[in-house]
Amino acid sequence: MRHLNSLLPLALLALLGLAGCGTTEKARFYTLSLVTASEHKAPLDISVNVNMVNLAHYLNRPQIVTRTSTNEISIGEFDRWAEPLNEAIPRLVAENLSQLLGSPRVATIPWQRSVDPDYVVFFEVIRFDGSVGGDVSLQYMYSVMDGKGKTVFRVERSMAVEPTGGPGYEAMVSAGSRAVAAMSREIAEAIRSIHAK
Repeated sequence: MRHLNSLLPLALLALLGLAGCGTTEKARFYTLSLVTASEHKAPLDISVNVNMVNLAHYLNRPQIVTRTSTNEISIGEFDRWAEPLNEAIPRLVAENLSQLLGSPRVATIPWQRSVDPDYVVFFEVIRFDGSVGGDVSLQYMYSVMDGKGKTVFRVERSMAVEPTGGPGYEAMVSAGSRAVAAMSREIAEAIRSIHAK
């Protein structure tokens, strides 16, 4: 009987441990979204192919990355992207450009070999992070070329910074969407300027 009494506390501890296993935090998933353009400019009868050539390696993960200091980042284990950024960002840029240029012929996939687009956009995401409740920074490079890839019209390196305007990851992702929209607006203005010449 004494032996059973000594095992009772251990059995209770084991049961409490099993009960604790059922309270694991659930992952939350977020997506970048289209930011409606406020510009009302004449639509362009052009076709554009959009290509993201590189995404910074530290962003190539499902977890959302935040920056805690200049040289330190944090990985949100339970706050994740619903789709890979190397698919989400170019698609969103293409959607933004289609709206900003007033052309439905903007795509992330190559055109048929027999048909060259009017312009090809290549871009690279160097940095895309921020702090929860702070700012989100998107650092990027882009180039605009002719459809055959023989003439480079523009090469730029730039950064968009957007305040989150609130706490939590949802506000941070919304700021990220606005940053991608800002990059898209810059690219759209470059295409309009080139096309006007």
